Amino acid sequence: MRRVAGHALRAVSRPHAVPALTRFAPQAVATPPRSFTSSPRSSFFFRRPTKSASDLARELLDAKERDRPDVLARVYPQLVEAAKEASSSRAPPPLSPDELRALMRFAVRTRRFQLCLRIFNDMTRVFGFKHSLWDHNVLLQCLVQADRLPKALEWIESIRAAQGLTPTASEWNILLQGYRRKGDLQGMQDLVVRMRSTGVEPNVVSYNTLISAAFDAGNLERVRDTVRDMRSAGIEPDRTTDTALLVGFLEAGELASAREVRERLAKSVGLVSKLKGKSSARQELPTINALVKYEAVIGGFEEALALAKQFGEDGVSFDAMTVNTLVKEGIAHVRTAADGVHILERVEDATGVRSNRRAWALLISHLASNPAGAAEALEAYQSARDRGLEPDSGMVQPLLDIMLRPEVREEHRADIKALYDDLSTSSRTYSTAPDAGIYSTILRACADVDAPDLEWSRAVVKDMRQRGVGLDGPTASAHIIALMRAAGSYEEAFQAYDEIRALGPSVLDLRAYNAILAAFTSLPFSADEAAPPKLVMEILTDMRKSNHPPNSATYSLLLTYYAYAAPSSFNHVAHLHSLIKLDSSLDPDTALFNSLFMAYSRTGATSAAYRIWETMLQYTLRSSSGTGAIAVDSRTLSILFDTCGHDGTAAAQARARRVWADLESGRLGVERNLKVCDSYVEALCRFGALDEAERIVFGDMDGGGRGGGGGPLPRSGVSTVEVLLKFARKDSQERFEAVSKRIQEERPDSWDAIGTETKQPRRPGRAERSGDADEGFFSSTHTTAAAATQLES
Repeated sequence: MRRVAGHALRAVSRPHAVPALTRFAPQAVATPPRSFTSSPRSSFFFRRPTKSASDLARELLDAKERDRPDVLARVYPQLVEAAKEASSSRAPPPLSPDELRALMRFAVRTRRFQLCLRIFNDMTRVFGFKHSLWDHNVLLQCLVQADRLPKALEWIESIRAAQGLTPTASEWNILLQGYRRKGDLQGMQDLVVRMRSTGVEPNVVSYNTLISAAFDAGNLERVRDTVRDMRSAGIEPDRTTDTALLVGFLEAGELASAREVRERLAKSVGLVSKLKGKSSARQELPTINALVKYEAVIGGFEEALALAKQFGEDGVSFDAMTVNTLVKEGIAHVRTAADGVHILERVEDATGVRSNRRAWALLISHLASNPAGAAEALEAYQSARDRGLEPDSGMVQPLLDIMLRPEVREEHRADIKALYDDLSTSSRTYSTAPDAGIYSTILRACADVDAPDLEWSRAVVKDMRQRGVGLDGPTASAHIIALMRAAGSYEEAFQAYDEIRALGPSVLDLRAYNAILAAFTSLPFSADEAAPPKLVMEILTDMRKSNHPPNSATYSLLLTYYAYAAPSSFNHVAHLHSLIKLDSSLDPDTALFNSLFMAYSRTGATSAAYRIWETMLQYTLRSSSGTGAIAVDSRTLSILFDTCGHDGTAAAQARARRVWADLESGRLGVERNLKVCDSYVEALCRFGALDEAERIVFGDMDGGGRGGGGGPLPRSGVSTVEVLLKFARKDSQERFEAVSKRIQEERPDSWDAIGTETKQPRRPGRAERSGDADEGFFSSTHTTAAAATQLES
């Protein structure tokens, strides 16, 4: 059917039957270079010094230590080439398996998943090492972090057959963590079943993960069931289990259960005074932090701070988690930056640990949660900067969120830019660089309809490109559309699309591209200007290059747009038809045929339009059920009757009446809905057959007339009688009065709903509104914007 449909689209247009069209020469229009996607990179006229493989290896390890994933992404390909060149000299590999594995972990942590996969493959292909189970462990972490759980499951189940290695509970636990992050409790249970089917039993870490996931979901019954299952399997809960139980019960408000676990933990810790050595204290620290949290919830901040001091006197060295736990409880009722800073200072004195970015982010976020707290939150941020603390996204994001609220956005525009500049210029490592959330927020600010700033957006996108930060598909398409709508011209809108698309061309799928095209063709720059075809063609080219070629919905959108563009252009429609005929990947359907039918009809190419109708009619009659990929439907009929009505020739009148008779006999098998009936009534009015139109409106469409094999007709509605009344007014005063009277008598409900102006008789010398002669499918109510909105949604 797909091949037949494609052949049909190629056959429906013949050069001798349509107006001559201008040929679109491929090189006729000089398209400016696209700096973000197409322009070649500049080349040097001199040869740069070549670094050895060992030099590049040291540079990579240094980049990992300095937290510079951008350097890793830039230098690693150079190392691979240098290693390939050095392989002929039998030189040892420049990196050991442990060092390559460390680079893989660094790539995973900084979300360079493709780079991690490449290093994994190069371990054998380039460096000559055999994969160990540890390598597969890191690769599974990569797949899980990249949200590719099905692929990770497929991989872990194939390791034994492909590599001769048997995954342990450690590898399966990585997948469990992935399902926990998605909140899929049932998926975790199913994974445990598959895990056991391979001969691997869950260990204590597996059960702890299941317990934490049940707490995340607020399912306390599942928590208790998991602990029972754990003991039934012969695995006793360890201190990590009890720590998770204590924190979970506290956050769930189950204080009785929390008290029971707390007593058990306090005994196992031995009140800390019995701890021997710093290493033992470090092992107990997560439990101690949980006990401090318990004291904060039960006794309050002061009691928790006193307990922390007691632990410190007993020789415990605290960590950032202790500080953050105390800060979170201590700032619960703080309303000013000064009071918040005082809490942080008290916690620092009690623990001997300086507040990190996370602690300051907690304070800033808490102050910003107050609708009137922007000034205090900004004051807290400034206090952190005065202490020499390098900011990160966690500190800046809550400030941006509160400053971008509609009611205060205008007064904080300068602050928003200053915050972003401070974050982007002060960061020296991946952990402190702006993240995707920051960039997404700033791009939304750039697209503000009240004060768009596309120049700033270009600077932000440039920064993203330099840092290697991308956006996911839905976020990228949303920002593209928002920036397009904030642009002042089609060229500026296209540039916004081009810049963001270049950050990650592969993230946009077919749905995203169609939404972008819908937005681009709906931009209201000028009533006399249509979207430049050369820019639309660039987007279609990008779709093909990204393996998401245009589909029927894409072409339907563009056909509808150029058919209704001002001025409508037969050449654009014909060119799109040529692209459709040449697109071997396209699977044409009825919607596409209808769009092409409508576009030719709308541009006055009635001969081409009728040929498309005949093609669709043939497919419908050949199909016994009329449910093939191409078949006449109610929209096709509406287009046909509107086309015939505007054509007005004797042949057009005969065609319309013949099709109506086929519908009446049931030969076509298409329901005559209200829109189809309205279109036919309008066509009759245009033919001057008002008597016949009246018979259908007040007879056949009243339930009392003949329905025929095509079934009864719907009752005439407001739209039906309005069309009849308008053409009656154009015919004569007597006809107008007779139709008006009949509507009032036979359709009183419709008469009440008709517009006042339509009910007024035609005055001598009064010109008919242009819209009166442009009803049906050709009316302004059927706009391209509506079609674009439907596709975008």
